[in-house]
Amino acid sequence: MSEYEVLQSLITDDKKTLIDVGCHRAHFLGNSGINFDYKIGIDPLKFDEQSVYDVVINGAVSTENSKKLFYVHENEGCSSLLKMKSDEVTHDFAERKNKWYVSFRIEGLRNIITTQTYSLEKIIDEHMPDDQVSLIKIDAQGSDIDVVQSLGKYLNTDKVKYLFIELPSRDIVLYNDQLDYQTSIQKLNEFGFELVHKHDFEIFGYDGKPCSPESNVIMKNKLL
Repeated sequence: MSEYEVLQSLITDDKKTLIDVGCHRAHFLGNSGINFDYKIGIDPLKFDEQSVYDVVINGAVSTENSKKLFYVHENEGCSSLLKMKSDEVTHDFAERKNKWYVSFRIEGLRNIITTQTYSLEKIIDEHMPDDQVSLIKIDAQGSDIDVVQSLGKYLNTDKVKYLFIELPSRDIVLYNDQLDYQTSIQKLNEFGFELVHKHDFEIFGYDGKPCSPESNVIMKNKLL
């Protein structure tokens, strides 16, 4: 089963609710195959999200409700609150085992903007105080564990049922302060979630060669 088929088998609530962190261009909604009844989309980069989400928040998610720098890369999908470790990027396929191989300059910065950050605790308090959250999807380019930690008082409670997170699948990380796979899973366990599905995949570059090994993981609330 694909990770999306697994999600479809797990998200069976009468009222299906979603918080989509890193919702730019709504790719997850198109891939999930799940008809969510209430959807919150969060992203620092603007596009016409209002047509697909019930609530759109133009900003990023962090443990701090403040303003932070956001690094916008030529490849928008690599944009992040964290600075990229350019010394870990190589354009030489022979060095792929020890670095992130890419066939195009993902480390090229287009812009640095200031964005408002919000904690998930604050977002839930304001928009979903009485609902259980069926799923939080997180694609935060390196700060994913910080996003989960921002649940604050909702950690180790039954408020959030499942997490769907993209993580690096090895110990080489692309961003400063990003946690590797094993440390990320350990932290998520401490926050009250356990691994139920892991899908390893490769992102392919413009030259058709595999660029970066990553994993989509589904984490289940231990209290379910």
